[in-house]
Amino acid sequence: MADAAHTAGVADFRKNQDSIGTQATTGNCFTKHPFHETPSNSGPVKASSKSFTGPLENSKIDLDLFSAAFSLLDGFYFLKNSTEIVYGYGKMSLIDNLANYLDKENPFPALNLLESALVCSRMTGHAVIPIELINDLNSLFEPNIIEIEVKGLLDFNVFERTENSFMLNPDTVDLVSGLLNQYKKNLQISLNGTEEAAESFISKLVSYLTDEVPEITLAESIDGLVYPIGWQGKNYRLQIALSPAWLPAVAEDLAGDQVYLALFGPFAAQNWSIMHRYYSCPEFRNFTAYFDPWYRQKMNISRGGLFAYFDCFFRDVYGLKFLIPEKFSSSLQELGLLRYNDER
Repeated sequence: MADAAHTAGVADFRKNQDSIGTQATTGNCFTKHPFHETPSNSGPVKASSKSFTGPLENSKIDLDLFSAAFSLLDGFYFLKNSTEIVYGYGKMSLIDNLANYLDKENPFPALNLLESALVCSRMTGHAVIPIELINDLNSLFEPNIIEIEVKGLLDFNVFERTENSFMLNPDTVDLVSGLLNQYKKNLQISLNGTEEAAESFISKLVSYLTDEVPEITLAESIDGLVYPIGWQGKNYRLQIALSPAWLPAVAEDLAGDQVYLALFGPFAAQNWSIMHRYYSCPEFRNFTAYFDPWYRQKMNISRGGLFAYFDCFFRDVYGLKFLIPEKFSSSLQELGLLRYNDER
């Protein structure tokens, strides 16, 4: 069924790539464009203590929806004795301190910071978090929230200061990675009356692709959260993520390696519309895609043909459809990437 739909032209947009050019230029999506200033949109999301509001009118994600992800008493004890620090009046494990720190009404600002720092720590020569990425994180949440979270993570020695910014403490990389993976695996999605973990969702997607897409090849998954896939001579990566903000930081590397990356996460409730301007960067628009099954939305004009099958999966397995945010379509039209009649 998916193959027939794909042949019939299931795609995100009919792109006018000839007029905009496709050759990648030097630098990354931060340095090639003046994105260091706070974006001129509706402003940062005003997040309440209980929920955070997305760019969609009258829409919220109640953090109770993710209660499994916020229960920090289970699942983390495999890390308990891995790192210890002297804190306060006694010696406590870092995982206990960090878990307690994240056990609050809205941990997503801190989780965004941690995931972004972890991504940067694994990029050769880019361990320091770029100031442009910090500014984007500031735009996702209330004023001063990120500054407060940075201070807290510095106090716990999870972050360390650099000359002009900060970075993840190299001694905490494995610990932070394990904790974030546990969060991502436990994120709950309610789809058409069925509730399941994000780990199960992406596993079902990969199984569907294996059954429905001809000549697809799978490599071993990474922690059940990242799936490398080969198809029609192209390399793909499907990945559960918590934050939409760090994707521009890796776009140049993806283009250089010719890897198409699709992120799945609760992005629409985190003001992901601030990412629209990065679609003027060829590496970003051609090699990346966002899918939000929580809000049944997507932002994708990439050249990764395999991504079209995600719509088939969502329809065939759940009876649902990934919708294109109206603001995204408008932004693409303003950038000259989408003609008025091209959206579908």
